[in-house]
Amino acid sequence: MDAYIKKLIKEAKGKEIGGKKVEKQKAEKQNTAEAEKQKAEELAKQKAAEEKRKAEEIAKQKAAEAEKKKAEEIAKQKAAEVEKKKAEELARQKAAEEKRKAEEIARQKAAEAEKKNSTMQWKFYEDNKTLAIFGSCQMPDYDNEKNKVPWFEQRGKIRKIFIKEGIKSIGKSAFSNCSSLTSIQIPNSVQNIGKSAFNNCSSLTSIQIPNSVKEIGESAFRSCEALTSIQIPNSVQNIGEWAFSDCWSLKSVQIPNSVKNIGENAFFWCSSLTSVKVPSIQNFDEVFHDCRNLKNIEFC
Repeated sequence: MDAYIKKLIKEAKGKEIGGKKVEKQKAEKQNTAEAEKQKAEELAKQKAAEEKRKAEEIAKQKAAEAEKKKAEEIAKQKAAEVEKKKAEELARQKAAEEKRKAEEIARQKAAEAEKKNSTMQWKFYEDNKTLAIFGSCQMPDYDNEKNKVPWFEQRGKIRKIFIKEGIKSIGKSAFSNCSSLTSIQIPNSVQNIGKSAFNNCSSLTSIQIPNSVKEIGESAFRSCEALTSIQIPNSVQNIGEWAFSDCWSLKSVQIPNSVKNIGENAFFWCSSLTSVKVPSIQNFDEVFHDCRNLKNIEFC
C-alpha cells in the first residue's frame, strides 16, 4: 500500500515536475519568441530609422545640390549681367571714342576748310576771259605797285568777274584798270567796296550793287567812262570822295535816304548826268561839281 501510494505520489510528482518542465519550456519558448519579436521589432525600427536617416540624408543632399545649382545659376546670371554690363560699357566707351575721333576729324576738316576759305583764292578762265574769286574772308587791299593783285598780268584780258558768296569786301584797287571788264557779279556777302576798286574800268557799262554793301569807297568807280547806270541800294550809308567822278556816260542816279554822307566830288565831271534823286545834303554843289548838263534835281 505504501509502495503503491509512493508510486502514485512519485508519478504525481513526476507529472508535476513534467508539467512544470513543460510550462517552463513553454514559458521559455514564449520568452524566446517575445525576445525574437522584440529583436525583430528593434531591427525593424533600426532599419526604418536607418532608411529614414538615409532618405533624409538623400533629401538633404538633393536639397543641397538644388541649392548649389540655384546658387550657381544665380552666380552665372550675375556673372552674365556683369559681363553684359562690362560689354555694354566697353561698347559705350568704344562708341564714345569713335564719336570723339569722328568729331575730331570733322573739326580738323572744318578747320582745314576754314583755313582754306579764310585765304582768298582765284582762277582766271582763258576761254571766256572770266575771273572767279572765292573764299570766306575779307579781300586784301592792293596798290598795284609794291603790292600787286594776284591777277595783275591778266587785268587787260578780264571781261567778266564772278565773286562767290563768302567774300566780305572788295579790296582797294582790286580791279582797277581792268579795261576790258564789261560785267561783274557781286555777292550779298560783300559789305564794303574799297578805294579805287573799279577805277578806270573803261568798258564797264553797268553794275548792280547788292543790298549788303554799306560803304562805297573813295574813287571806287572813278573814270568808268562807259558806265551809263548804277543802282545804289538802301543799305549804303557812305559814298566816298570821287566815287563816281569822270563817269562821262552816267545819265541818271538815285541815292537812297540810307546814305548819310557823300564825299566831295563824288560825281565830279559826270557830263552826261541830267537828273538825280538824292537825300537833302548840304554839300550838294561839291558832290555834283561840274555836272554841266544836270537839270532835274529831286530831293527825297
